[in-house]
Amino acid sequence: MDDAVVSTAGWLLVTQDQLGGDRSAATLYYGNGALELSFDAQGVLAYIRASSGYKGSVFGDLTIGSRLVLIQKHLGLIFDDIDELFRPGSGQPVGGIVFFGEAASLDDEPEQLITGIAVHLN
Repeated sequence: MDDAVVSTAGWLLVTQDQLGGDRSAATLYYGNGALELSFDAQGVLAYIRASSGYKGSVFGDLTIGSRLVLIQKHLGLIFDDIDELFRPGSGQPVGGIVFFGEAASLDDEPEQLITGIAVHLN
């Protein structure tokens, strides 16, 4: 499936039957996998992920490839070493958003770059 995603520049629909019961009923990929939209069994958008090749930004100034430490001017982050991602700490004004970098904390790898941004909607 990954080969089909990275070789399709336009939209690619992958259904649950093709995913083998993955986390969603259907997923739309765009731009060689730069954007992923996952829908639940009721057809409601549940998850959005942007990764390499995505040209948009978050907070108006952070993009894929920006230094991960720069997010901290907008949000306090904690490193989730189980899921190997960064999420807002408790008490932050934004929830449901996660950031991907290297599989290491900012203390261990302070120069790491943002490799992905995801939002869980429900």
